[in-house]
Amino acid sequence: MIIYIMSHLDDVNMTYYEHLFGALEYSYMAFTSSIIFLFHGIFPDYCVHTGSDIIQNLNNKLQRVKQNNHQEYIIYLII
Repeated sequence: MIIYIMSHLDDVNMTYYEHLFGALEYSYMAFTSSIIFLFHGIFPDYCVHTGSDIIQNLNNKLQRVKQNNHQEYIIYLII
């Protein structure tokens, strides 16, 4: 199991902590958008584009990381 994890980290050219904090950031963004989608489902006039904007932002971040081959990875946390 540990060999597999380290193999993945080598594949993506990231340290353990870069990978961990990146995954936490993506998880936070997905969870936040999920809550916003639920809220929007109950109250359709609110947060009309907010959830999809977060998902688009997440997709853009993932594409940048993929294009940069993880060498210029910067973590932005939304608090």
